[in-house]
Amino acid sequence: MMKSNHNLKTFKLLKNVNQSGGDVQAALLYLFFIGIIGLIAYIFYQYKSVYIYGTDGNYVYKYNMILGEKYGKWTKITESLASMDLSKTILGLQIIGDTIYATNGQVILSHELHSGIKIGNWKQISTAGNIKQFQIIGDTIYICNQVQVFKTGLKDGKNGKWVKISPGTIKNFQIIGNIIYGCNGSYVYKYTIGSPEKDGWTQITEAAVISFQIVGDNIYGNNGNHIYIHGLNSGIKGGNWKQLTGGNIKITEFYILGKYMYALIENRIYRHILDVDLNANNWIAMANKDISISTFHVAENDKILGIQLKKRESQQY
Repeated sequence: MMKSNHNLKTFKLLKNVNQSGGDVQAALLYLFFIGIIGLIAYIFYQYKSVYIYGTDGNYVYKYNMILGEKYGKWTKITESLASMDLSKTILGLQIIGDTIYATNGQVILSHELHSGIKIGNWKQISTAGNIKQFQIIGDTIYICNQVQVFKTGLKDGKNGKWVKISPGTIKNFQIIGNIIYGCNGSYVYKYTIGSPEKDGWTQITEAAVISFQIVGDNIYGNNGNHIYIHGLNSGIKGGNWKQLTGGNIKITEFYILGKYMYALIENRIYRHILDVDLNANNWIAMANKDISISTFHVAENDKILGIQLKKRESQQY
């Protein structure tokens, strides 16, 4: 009888050990799958799709840059402006969230990013003006007519009025907070919105560039052939512009996103690592030349595995 009880206790002990072992195995298996999912999410985050949005002047196209020049292709995502009683040439683009914003030099238009190609999808969202460049921030549209900067409400539509917010004379601009940064085709200046116009623009760089983009504490500039970098607060002094790219090329537009420079070179999009290296071969073609691009915008996919990520500030320069 004693031996029987001893065997029963031994059996129960072994059963508990086996059950515990099974629980441990299940826990390890669960952690393994969680790790795999985490790894996949991390890889997607590191290599998430970067899209080029470009126009040939008539239509807007989308290009998945991660596929590269060899395997990618331009996909038409809008109808032409010819269906509207407006000039049909698209001169500027900005992508914010699920909306395409564009200008034909006369008005600002919007088009839902995923609404497809159908007449009537383009909507006029501003009154007429002389628009050479635009930037949308929050619920405000800012434009430059290559002289001064104006603003109107994003929701004011055709009844909105353009209100002047800067003195002249600049050709392109970028707004950060309550400061307008502008370039007159040589120098970069700044002006605080609301300041007396008689105070004018404050010069913050020496001569060098025809267009620019501010990212963090740096000004990136284009002189038509090369991209340069200049400290935002380094002052006016010879040698503050540092050349980042080389080669005998013509850069029509450029855009900084993450660790890369993107440029429109001979109607194609190229990419260059954001390091000081004057080797012209570091410009890599990122999209094929099936479409002759006249202006472009670069944007990241901000949803990974269905999860909304923090969006970068999207601007047009």
